[in-house]
Amino acid sequence: MPATETARFHPLFFSRLEQLAVRRPLRLGEDLFAADGGKLLAKGSLLSADWRARLHGQRLQPPLETCLDVEGFAAAAAIKEAARRQWARFPLLQVLFVRPADRNACLAILETLPLNAPLNLYLALMEVDGKLDDHIRACLLAIGISRLLALPSNQQHQLALAALLRDIGQFYLDPAQIEARHQLDAAAWRHYADHPRISSKQILAVCQLKQPEPIVRAVLQHHERLDGSGYPAHGRGEQVDIGGQVLLAADTVSELLARYPDAQARIDIALKIQPEEMDYAIVSALCQLLRRLDVPAAGPAPVAAEALHQLLHHIGRITQQFWRLKEEEGELSAAGQTLLDDTMQRFNAIQRSLFSTGADEIEQLPAQDDLIRRELDGVVCEIRWRLSSLAREIALRQGQLPEAERGEFMTLARLLMPGEDDHD
Repeated sequence: MPATETARFHPLFFSRLEQLAVRRPLRLGEDLFAADGGKLLAKGSLLSADWRARLHGQRLQPPLETCLDVEGFAAAAAIKEAARRQWARFPLLQVLFVRPADRNACLAILETLPLNAPLNLYLALMEVDGKLDDHIRACLLAIGISRLLALPSNQQHQLALAALLRDIGQFYLDPAQIEARHQLDAAAWRHYADHPRISSKQILAVCQLKQPEPIVRAVLQHHERLDGSGYPAHGRGEQVDIGGQVLLAADTVSELLARYPDAQARIDIALKIQPEEMDYAIVSALCQLLRRLDVPAAGPAPVAAEALHQLLHHIGRITQQFWRLKEEEGELSAAGQTLLDDTMQRFNAIQRSLFSTGADEIEQLPAQDDLIRRELDGVVCEIRWRLSSLAREIALRQGQLPEAERGEFMTLARLLMPGEDDHD
């Protein structure tokens, strides 16, 4: 038996492999051993349901991720075709790589990705989940943003790979918990919010990269925000590297492009509404790029004024609950006081962001003023997302509070959950 790293059998990840095996056969490229040296499966074996009982509870040598070949999957071709689909679909990507030299440089980075067995497997899992295009879109954005910032060539390559691998940790999570993160479920959100750590751990453990450290740091930080409102570590300011900031911007823009017909306006608002969240150079470069687009709005303009009035009323109720807690601050535990101060500070920042747009001063919108109505709808949706994010933060931290204090804070958290708009 060769000396190698071991990895514990992961039932949730194995379920993903079983789903993939329905579409594409998975075959062992080498013998699989238990930690004690006992041979579990022979090279050439096809993945099947009876593997679960045989491998359950075992530490595997080598890890499954490193020794499974995906038959009939040409990763390089799949990447290239996905990139072409994204360029054809999204004008923003066309402007980002408007010069042939830019597009050729991007293709050169994609062509030099280290497509070893683990990366092929993860890419095949993305494809079977219907998410390969999403990951390639984020990868293209990361490359483009890196080039806008004139980052060194090696860093552009690293961030392309980091964008592609940033969410592999989700393959090890319970899909039901991932879906439940949109609700005020502390356990589900804690489960989901750990995926950057899991992704980073897996990159180090199984991806067989020559210089994984910069990639791992960027992946670990791809949901961190400069004002400390991100996750999983709540990094702030200089604690967040430029790589993490590039991935955050790429992830945010990619999600908004896919979800909203008026993505151009939504992206502009998301980047600028709380300027302390993201790196200024990234925001400035992307907003200049957005101004070069001339994309007609899709569909009828939303009825934004009514949504704004509902949001302002909602904020009023939240403010009342904050002041109710503030009046009882002297009776709160130290943990309760800290949570109240932290969340009140973030809530005030969210309110300032709303009021800085002037949206609260709009009494009535002309029926024909589609542009303002669309921008106003974008502002409302972004504020709602930030309120939901704050609600989840309270739900996560309420476990640190004495039992007697949890009810009032969870009442506040429920008030902060105004809807389903969510880009994580």
